[in-house]
Amino acid sequence: MIKKLLGVITAAALAASTPALAQQKAPEPAAPAVKKVSIPTGVFYRGQQVDQFSAKERLIGAKVVNKAGELIGDIEDIIMASGANKIDGVIIGVGGVLGVGEKKIGVQYKALTFATKDGKRTVTLDTTKDVLAAVQPYKYAEPPRTALERAAEATKEAARKASDATKSAVEKAKEAVKGKSEAPKQ
Repeated sequence: MIKKLLGVITAAALAASTPALAQQKAPEPAAPAVKKVSIPTGVFYRGQQVDQFSAKERLIGAKVVNKAGELIGDIEDIIMASGANKIDGVIIGVGGVLGVGEKKIGVQYKALTFATKDGKRTVTLDTTKDVLAAVQPYKYAEPPRTALERAAEATKEAARKASDATKSAVEKAKEAVKGKSEAPKQ
């Protein structure tokens, strides 16, 4: 009910202020002030260093094969060591078909071998499918949020921002209407 009322008020305020706003000459935009900022050292990167890689480019989604070259799964997440700021391991989705029936296992990062052959990067884990079948699934301390939960949170945040923007627009429209009604008539 409140949303509908807010929508009606917004529409009415905008409709009432449109002629007034159309008659006013838009003010010249002021040149943005350039503020001198001191950037702290040792915090930001300007670009990738030789000994660095992007998890998105090299890890997440990478296909993992065994020593025989058989596809065993793909890397779905990384495990960070708390307090150490380093990658401890990865979560690999194994088994299943198109994600259905897939099991997620945790693998220590040092157990993976990265190589580039014929311009293709490969990630190898020295194991067999029998071992993977016997490994217990990785247990998260907090269950990962589903795509639906993340989408719901994003929707709530977008609705909050839209509501804030609408309130601001209503206030500006009220001020414009008030300013127009208080202007001397000629």
